[in-house]
Amino acid sequence: MTATMAASTVVAILPADFTKADMSQGGSVTDAVYNQPDVPSTSVTDAVYKPIVLPVPVIAIPSVQALEAVQNAKSAVELKTALTAAGLALNLTSFNALSQEDQVAAAEALLSQSTEGYTDTAAVQQALNKVVAVQRDVAALRNAVAAVNSAGSASQMQSALETPYLGLVMMNYRKLNAEGKLAAAEAVRKAIPTGGFVSRTDIQKAFNTAIASVHS
Repeated sequence: MTATMAASTVVAILPADFTKADMSQGGSVTDAVYNQPDVPSTSVTDAVYKPIVLPVPVIAIPSVQALEAVQNAKSAVELKTALTAAGLALNLTSFNALSQEDQVAAAEALLSQSTEGYTDTAAVQQALNKVVAVQRDVAALRNAVAAVNSAGSASQMQSALETPYLGLVMMNYRKLNAEGKLAAAEAVRKAIPTGGFVSRTDIQKAFNTAIASVHS
């Protein structure tokens, strides 16, 4: 059996700038076609999926900023302002019930502690609750002493002396009848010194003396 093979013709595709001069220099068509300058290649994948690196913005979290303001406060006024920042989200009901003077005093008490140790708002809230409770008692006692000093009658003095915020020892006083209690209150009112009683201790001394005078 005789196999017949058809001759195939290879046709070279010449570059656009190919000239006869290229052939005259002894180069073959193959050399002219395949010995082209190297051109950097970029794949479709590189062009489409090349990552774009964007700068990451620094986002300031309000609660973090507010906590740093508490930690870095240098005065009671600064700390008072920092405590009321919305970012902390503190329960300020009791704090706001204090007078401006007492709020500053509470802030001073808080500042005397190590504010740098407050790592979260819960720690700030707990510390604030404690100083507010103490300052509330201080304010209540101060107001009770002021009520004694400003009493204009025996009945007003009696009410001022009996307030639990003053915290006087009442054992002997309770043994008196209504008339005796009123007489003791009047004796205390007359004993108010110039400028008023300074402390609960001063009032207690005058109160004890008044009770003893009624008993005698």
